[in-house]
Amino acid sequence: MTSLTPFLFLACPACTFERVMPGWLVFASLRLLVVLCISWRRLDPVRTLGAFVAFEVAYYYAWRLAVWYVHPAVSEGFVEWFALASLLILSAGIPAALFLFALSKLSYFRGTQSIPLTPRRAAFLLPAMLILSVLQGT
Repeated sequence: MTSLTPFLFLACPACTFERVMPGWLVFASLRLLVVLCISWRRLDPVRTLGAFVAFEVAYYYAWRLAVWYVHPAVSEGFVEWFALASLLILSAGIPAALFLFALSKLSYFRGTQSIPLTPRRAAFLLPAMLILSVLQGT
């Protein structure tokens, strides 16, 4: 017997897996724009953009893997719970905020002006990423 999850209403794991892929590039571009706006005048925009493009690739594969394993036809129990938790953490933007704050600590990514990026400013990514995730899922 499978447990009741938010993804049970979808037809199959493949439908869940392929559901929002056509608009992914638009939302990835919006996420990159949000990162650039938050890091403006604090980090080098070209280097930050390059690092976050690599982050987007990792985010894309982590998100797809989590969506696949959250479906009850693919997994159940701890694996399903872990996939749902990782999907929620990814959608909330926690890894992106941590990654942005870690980049700000490296001198390679700092801009010519030495205005520090505070954890509070990096935390502005959380509501922005969550809003974009909700918009992408609808």
